[in-house]
Amino acid sequence: MSTFQEATLFIPDISGFTKFVKTTELNHSKHIIEELINIIISEGKKSFEIAEIEGDAVLMYHKSSMAPSDIIAVAKRIYVAFHRHLKSYEHNRICECGACTTAVDLQLKFIAHQGAFGFAKYKTGKAKPFGDSVIAI
Repeated sequence: MSTFQEATLFIPDISGFTKFVKTTELNHSKHIIEELINIIISEGKKSFEIAEIEGDAVLMYHKSSMAPSDIIAVAKRIYVAFHRHLKSYEHNRICECGACTTAVDLQLKFIAHQGAFGFAKYKTGKAKPFGDSVIAI
């Protein structure tokens, strides 16, 4: 996409991430967050391109406007897979450390926005969404 056009931005974000990382064992919290982010990516990439991962959030985009019902369907798919995985920690914990016992407290929220944006190309080789619509979210 070389010009600015209507597109969809979508950001799944893990709530409770900062407290979880600051108050639990880093080795296990890192492992758990990696698993959760990978679930978000796996489920999201079926409908969106992955632009960036920043801590506990994944910035995704679709190069056209999506119907709200399609965005909601993606959010539901991610939400179910995310919480199914967390639920497994109640029964199949690696250990009884703080990270493994409190992972079930993590939540997921979504931000979706449609507007005009283009792409900025950097030496990293990956184009990033760019424009007022990206800043608006």
